[in-house]
Amino acid sequence: MKCLIVIATSDACSNELGAIRQALKTHQVEATEIEWISQDDFIAQIGQPSTEKYNLVYLAAHAGMHGFGGAESSLAHSWENFANAICLTTCMLPGAPRFVGWCRGGMKTVALGILLNCDQIDYICGPAWNTKGTKLIQAFNSFAACKFGENLEPSAIKDRVSSAAGQQFNCFDRQELESEVAMLRQVRYIEWGLQQLKELQVDLSAQISSLHADVVKLLPKEPEQSKSATANTFKP
Repeated sequence: MKCLIVIATSDACSNELGAIRQALKTHQVEATEIEWISQDDFIAQIGQPSTEKYNLVYLAAHAGMHGFGGAESSLAHSWENFANAICLTTCMLPGAPRFVGWCRGGMKTVALGILLNCDQIDYICGPAWNTKGTKLIQAFNSFAACKFGENLEPSAIKDRVSSAAGQQFNCFDRQELESEVAMLRQVRYIEWGLQQLKELQVDLSAQISSLHADVVKLLPKEPEQSKSATANTFKP
């Protein structure tokens, strides 16, 4: 079995990462570590498609509902980019989870965004609220035992992990959120349709303006002599 550890912050706690490696080693899971710089860089490092397939992706980062990055004040990378990178590389095995090792909440919003943008991810685990490195270590140790030792279902893993960490952790399954993902997909389609209508309106306006200019050019022009005669007629 294999785990991909994606490090998106330069101040990732060495104790935390060391504990993650040890937990994986205990369950005979081979760990590969890469640094997240951008979606394109991730794809270049992993390959498109990836020659390796992972049973788990662990993200070590500062993160929030709308993105992740190297510092809480600079969440420069979107979850959409992360999901796209996973999908484009096809690096996850079917049913492989993604564990988010961060210190802030908002997991459901994140889960919905990722599941919407990548159908290769089946479930996502992480803290429901602000947490600390020590609790993340306790949570991941329990998670690894449940996933690799007993191969439990997400709902059972959630309960075990929350109990081990002493705070609420969530494991969101695609099936559990499928109706909400479908609704978000419909909203996205409607927004796309509205944008297409706006672009069509702008294009039609430009075409009408161009056609009007062409029509004006085709209209007969009044002879210069006639203009002079008209001007002299009204000259006082």
